[in-house]
Amino acid sequence: MKDVWTVMFDKTERHVKQAQKVLIAMNARKQAAELSLARLDALAQDYLQEMAQAQEASSRLAVTQYYQVFIAEIQQAQKGVERDMLMIDVDLQVARLSVRDAEQAHMKSKKLLERQQIRNLNVAAQRDSREQDLNATLRFNMQHR
Repeated sequence: MKDVWTVMFDKTERHVKQAQKVLIAMNARKQAAELSLARLDALAQDYLQEMAQAQEASSRLAVTQYYQVFIAEIQQAQKGVERDMLMIDVDLQVARLSVRDAEQAHMKSKKLLERQQIRNLNVAAQRDSREQDLNATLRFNMQHR
């Protein structure tokens, strides 16, 4: 049967692993958002260049308006991704704090487990010493009777 300190140590170890998984997932979400923002930036730049070329080649207002509408939609998407990134940053900070707290709790439980193991060894050593003393006393008494 496991003692309470071993159970606590195992539990805190599971918490650390879970917190680390959440942190990894949040980092992946942030990288995905950054990649998405970079793609949108590149797309907006491409369409700005195409719009400039279309304006030079043709004086049709409709073509320019289509480009402007699409670029505005891209910019809206960029703003959405930027808002998401702010929330991701908050979630990432929470995940980092969670990992730190879980690791601290794990270290505390490790220390408590180590102390209990030392106590158990000391108790066992004292018990062995008492048994040896008792056996020696019994042998001495048996020999001098």
